[in-house]
Amino acid sequence: MTAETNMESEDNADKTVVVKEDNGAREENEDTFLSNLAILPPLQKNHNDFGMQDAIVLPPIRPEEPVQSIRAALSEVCGYAHITNYRLEFSPSTGVSSKNGITAKNTNSAVEPSSTKKKGKKKNKKNKNNSNNSSTVSSAHKHSVVSKYTGPNAVVHLRSNEKNVAPGDDTQVLDDYGDLTTLKELGSNSYFKIVLETYDIATLRDHVRRTRYLLEDGNAPHVSSLVVDDNTQTINDDDSQQNMNHDSSNDVAENETTKLNKNDDNTQSINEPKEKTEKELEEEEKKKRQELAKKLPAFALESPVVVDGSNLEDFFYLACGEEAAMKCFHDGDSTNTKKDYDNNTKSVLDVTNRLNELENIAKVSCNIAYSGFNPPPSNRRILGDLAYLEVKSAKHPNELSFFITCIPTGFYVNKTFSSEHFDPTPAPEACFSHTLLDCILQKSKSTRNAWIDALVASKERAQLNSPPPSTNENPLQALFRLAIRGDMTPSNHKKLSIPTISTSTSLDTVLLRPSWLVPFPRTPNSEPIEYKHEYNPTRAEDDLNNTFGLDIRGGSLRDWNEEIQSTREMPTENLQQRLDRAKLMHKVLSDFGEAALAGAMAVTDGSITPMNPNEPTRSHVYVHNNIFFSRALDAGVDTFKITEGDRAARKAANRDAQCVGTLHRLDVSGLHTLATVIVDFLGSRLVCQSLVPGILHGEKTHKLLYGAVEATSPLVWDEEMQTLLEENLGKGLMVATRTVPSSPFTSERLEEIRKMRPILAHMHDLAIDNVKEDKNGNETISICGPVEAKGILGSDQRKYLLDLSRLTPRDANWVPKSQGGSGHWESITSATPASSQKPAMAQSFIPASLEDNEWTMAVLRPELITNLTHKKMREWLQARKKGEKASSEEAEDSVKNQTKVGVEKILPEKKGTEDTVCEKSTESTVADPPEELHGADQKNNPEAQNYLKSLRMNINVFLPHMKTLENIDKAAFEQISEDEEKSRDAASFLWENVLPSLSKEMRQNLSHQIPPDGKSLTELLHQRGMNCRYLGRLATLAVEEEAKDLQAEKDVASGKPEKLPRKAFPECWLELLECEMVARAAKHVLDSYFVENGGSVSAQPAQLVASFLSALMMTSEESAAETEHRVSKDDGENHFDDDYFNGLTMFNVGGDGDAIPPPVRDRGQVWNDIENEIGRRFRYDLTLHNRKEVSRRVQYIPLLRRICQRSGIRLLAKNYKVGDKGLCSAGPNTGGRISDSYPIQPVDVVDVLPMVKNAASIAGESFVPCVPGAVAIVPLLHVLLPDAKATFEAAHLHFNVGSLPQALEYVQEAANLYQRVVDTPLHTNVSRCLDLTAVVLFQANEMELAATNAARALAVAVQLGGFDCTEAVTAHSTMSHIHITSGNLTEGINHLRASIYLQELLAGKNSPELSNLYHKIGTLYHEFGGLINALRFYQEAANKRNYDRMAESMILKSMALLLANLGHFKAALDTEKRAHNVYRLTLGEDHELTKNSANTLKHFMKLAVEQGSRQVEEERKRQDELAADAIADEIVADEAAEDSKKKKKKKSKKKKAKS
Repeated sequence: MTAETNMESEDNADKTVVVKEDNGAREENEDTFLSNLAILPPLQKNHNDFGMQDAIVLPPIRPEEPVQSIRAALSEVCGYAHITNYRLEFSPSTGVSSKNGITAKNTNSAVEPSSTKKKGKKKNKKNKNNSNNSSTVSSAHKHSVVSKYTGPNAVVHLRSNEKNVAPGDDTQVLDDYGDLTTLKELGSNSYFKIVLETYDIATLRDHVRRTRYLLEDGNAPHVSSLVVDDNTQTINDDDSQQNMNHDSSNDVAENETTKLNKNDDNTQSINEPKEKTEKELEEEEKKKRQELAKKLPAFALESPVVVDGSNLEDFFYLACGEEAAMKCFHDGDSTNTKKDYDNNTKSVLDVTNRLNELENIAKVSCNIAYSGFNPPPSNRRILGDLAYLEVKSAKHPNELSFFITCIPTGFYVNKTFSSEHFDPTPAPEACFSHTLLDCILQKSKSTRNAWIDALVASKERAQLNSPPPSTNENPLQALFRLAIRGDMTPSNHKKLSIPTISTSTSLDTVLLRPSWLVPFPRTPNSEPIEYKHEYNPTRAEDDLNNTFGLDIRGGSLRDWNEEIQSTREMPTENLQQRLDRAKLMHKVLSDFGEAALAGAMAVTDGSITPMNPNEPTRSHVYVHNNIFFSRALDAGVDTFKITEGDRAARKAANRDAQCVGTLHRLDVSGLHTLATVIVDFLGSRLVCQSLVPGILHGEKTHKLLYGAVEATSPLVWDEEMQTLLEENLGKGLMVATRTVPSSPFTSERLEEIRKMRPILAHMHDLAIDNVKEDKNGNETISICGPVEAKGILGSDQRKYLLDLSRLTPRDANWVPKSQGGSGHWESITSATPASSQKPAMAQSFIPASLEDNEWTMAVLRPELITNLTHKKMREWLQARKKGEKASSEEAEDSVKNQTKVGVEKILPEKKGTEDTVCEKSTESTVADPPEELHGADQKNNPEAQNYLKSLRMNINVFLPHMKTLENIDKAAFEQISEDEEKSRDAASFLWENVLPSLSKEMRQNLSHQIPPDGKSLTELLHQRGMNCRYLGRLATLAVEEEAKDLQAEKDVASGKPEKLPRKAFPECWLELLECEMVARAAKHVLDSYFVENGGSVSAQPAQLVASFLSALMMTSEESAAETEHRVSKDDGENHFDDDYFNGLTMFNVGGDGDAIPPPVRDRGQVWNDIENEIGRRFRYDLTLHNRKEVSRRVQYIPLLRRICQRSGIRLLAKNYKVGDKGLCSAGPNTGGRISDSYPIQPVDVVDVLPMVKNAASIAGESFVPCVPGAVAIVPLLHVLLPDAKATFEAAHLHFNVGSLPQALEYVQEAANLYQRVVDTPLHTNVSRCLDLTAVVLFQANEMELAATNAARALAVAVQLGGFDCTEAVTAHSTMSHIHITSGNLTEGINHLRASIYLQELLAGKNSPELSNLYHKIGTLYHEFGGLINALRFYQEAANKRNYDRMAESMILKSMALLLANLGHFKAALDTEKRAHNVYRLTLGEDHELTKNSANTLKHFMKLAVEQGSRQVEEERKRQDELAADAIADEIVADEAAEDSKKKKKKKSKKKKAKS
């Protein structure tokens, strides 16, 4: 039984987003489960009040079930959620023999909304003089929401560790930190007793916090029972039932495997139906297609079918595929009958709307605060008073507040009635209860009524958040509802309700990676609404009581290092031991990460005093919660180090964390490292590490074994430490052991250090007894590792490795050629600018030299060393095999000749031995060698081992200020020269082979290799062994490839007969590279702005961030007239005037002190700094960004997204007018004044988050944003369980060979193992298991199960990486494929359109996938008869750039055929001409496709001519008819005129006759 209890979140409903599924469960015997277990309510003084009917029946559970999970499940049950101070007891003598007498508890059966009529009071009332006991009992029984088991008759015991055990008492107390296996005689039909315990100050505070959580935070319980029983009530809370029952997920897994086995075994049915006729089959197919065609989403002709990737205002709608809900919201009324919305769309909006209403109802406005009379005076403390509380209803100001006295046995209302009258004695109606909530509910009628409503609302909220499985709701919709809560208007309010801050942060409680866009509440007309910050004294109290990650309840500080090292030393002999070890390691490292982040933020806020306050601020170090905090800055010349400068120090800290993480994932034994976390916040980098035992003590309890601490000290060497390093670093990481001088620095460097260093006030505490004085400077030692590494023997006698700055050699490409570098960059710089990327007169920001302290830490990627080692080893094995084969053939010929001679000599004596001799000689000399030496063969081959050892790399080459060995050890000097050449070869292999091959793959677009965003780009480069500093070189190669394509197109246009290649080089590759370079450079530039002037701007960074982002998003600065014109056009929408900004905060205060932030920079200054950083860091000049002629290829929204992600910036989710003129500052912002900026304003910046990197994170995980204080733990940690990885790989192997049942079984087992370690499905490895499960089920044609698992995988991907992560894009594509295959076209197209939006958001409008996705949707509409919409999607696909010319021609042919079907032969002809032109230029005139296209072209031309002729004939006939009609009309007119003349003549004759 596992309950995801969500006790720590802001909103109980919000946390139940992803249901934990134990997909890896195997079949279990029924006897492994304990059934019919029950929990009895608290014992009463009068045992008659103790009813078995109120027992809480537990679902079947295993004996290994933790007790904490039982308590967690109990904390969600109505009537028990508010009880915190109790223990569970089991007595074998109280076992229940049968199920009779125990029924599922139904505490909510009498709960009705407070608006309904309440029952009358009981007739029998007790005397007021006895109010302290019996009157309370009678009042408690009046109210169904007040527990009858916590009143004065409740039996309260001492805590379990304080009670006296009577002789013969067989009662067993359940260990809260253990499981049920320790209980004797435990079996089915047993029950546990709830025993209330006394309070002390600590447990009292926990109880008050829990009561506030239930009342003020809106987390009223909603579970009435933990099981479903036909004889009792029906459980509506499906989420709780699934979480409580391990069996439920087991059944799902077993059902999936069973279905696959059945499909695998029973491929043919015994009773096969009769074959249908062809006509019947056609009719069925026709009906099916008609039904599917009805399911296609309809697109009105006036609305575009294109998805706007720059629409950030509707980000959450579009990213979740909820376009229909978006349109419904913008229409302003979800019940609008004029619009054709489906029921699902209305349901989503209605549910979200209703959840907002329930959220307000569930929050009981009852302020519980510690009274001003607290703590109790001594005379009351000795009478048992623990604390005094003051309770007041916020929504009923007329209701007087009342005061409560807390005693060890519970709570009662005292006689205090104001702040001027203190009387802690019991009031006439004391309302005593063991729980605070029951005491308040008895006293306050308004709170009681609100609590009744909250219980009803909580139950309905749980039902809405966890719909029945029959609804098939996508788990992503729960996340979507959280994101759009601010957009919904409660139906019972005429005006739009103002959302609270908690509404905007609710996503942070369920997303492990906080979104860079924050939900922006607005009206349907997109009018912005400001968040309402609610008054909450509890929040202020919690902030004042913040201990910054320190657990003050533990009695002593946690020894993080001891916990980690002792966990590493746990046994790993069997699976259970490895599981326990991995789970505990993950728990300890997660706790350390949270504590380190909390401590780092406290250091930043100045809440922790440094250990060395008399030194400069940059040198301050801190120790808090047994964690050592230091800034990643150059510490001066006191310590032994190679690097110089702050930039190199920052890089060294990052490299150290990477190397520690590598050793952590290798899981080496005997060599210990420290837990390490790095926190970047507002330009400052803090390194957080666990403490080496004894390092801070003055005693000599630790010892330096390896390396040096002081810059002028010789290196120390220890044989045992050297052996450990060779075994772990040497063999495992290909690090060579080399000779170095014991005093490695040159005399010039030592003299410089002596001049610069101050006189040390004290020596270091490290004992260096084994240091031999190097009198002549010619002593040498052998080391395996970086020269600046330090090995320390701690007071716990463990060997620790510190300052592990690199595990691979320095990159020779970034070493000046004069110092031994490869010279590749210098060769480019000195080359003629014939093929340069910029005009000759353009300014270049690339430095002329590679001299830079930061490049001292530029090392090769370990993946490159691994790939190069494999390549060389393969070549050596192949050469060895060829050599052995050649020598064996020569030996065979020689042996045959010798054998023939020998046989002839002995033939007269032994005639029957020829075959035997030949056979023996053949076996001994001509045996074929193995193809490759792997595994045991390679280990037993000393030659292969020696060659592999020779491939190890010296990681101490090209280091500055290092003494040469030329005059000390000639052999060692020659070896170092060989090592330098080997490092140059590795760097040249990267430059000449790896980088060009990647550019070639981008052109070929093999297996969709083009990554959509910077994160996936970084992962791709690292997989190939490339550092991100080579982004500039890749961009240069991309510019050259684009120039080739441009030249080829010019050649074709000029009439040359040359053909075009099928694949054009994708423009998006260069755009992506430049976008990532600008984002990375922007982070460093912004960090430098944060720390300049002593970091004054970091106190109020909104202005700087908004102006900085605006400078990057604009093309040029506005003039004053242009600004005035823009503001006048806005009409106040999304615009605030100067008075508004001036009123945000005080300015022109502080005098002329340096605490005032400096003025913001303009666009030119910002871009100048960024281009300088790009030129220095990537050695590249931008070709797309910041050009005089604005390039259409600049992708502003992807750039904005990437900058925010790398810098931890969070913006409001609204549309920003990027790519146009802007404004960095509307006026002078001196003196701390806040001024307007455009397109991003200071009020658009929500937060700047710390970026966190944990050395124990999963491979490839870098800095990730983290919300301080959030329940979610980031970054994701590596799981030290090789069994899970091996099981997952076995699942892949079975899947590749088509063994689907076995693949499903293994992948479920892998998911189970991972979840047992991390205790949550929210982990990358679990997400991969879900992905593979969906694919396996899809291949097995189990569409419903495949869709279910794919939906879970999508929701997990969103929670892990955000709504716009690359994994979410892949998951949307998978979901669309499954839905379309299964016939659910609406959902499939919705997911396809979500993929389109995310692709354009991530990669820009030139993403190569956009054209294919639009074409896929068009094909669906074309197939099912939606020809008009199909044509619109084909047109969009043709308008998007496709870099595969064959794919482009296929799209054009599809559109031409569709146009022909619609009768537009002229348009079809023009489109087919374009397709034929592509075929001709790509394949040639003689290719079959070109010929077919030519025939089609002739056919269309014929049809177009015929259609044109018909149209001409019809037009001629029409003109003739018009002419005839005109003539007829003219004749009629003439006749009418003639008639009128005749009539006039007659009239005139008549007049004359009369006259």
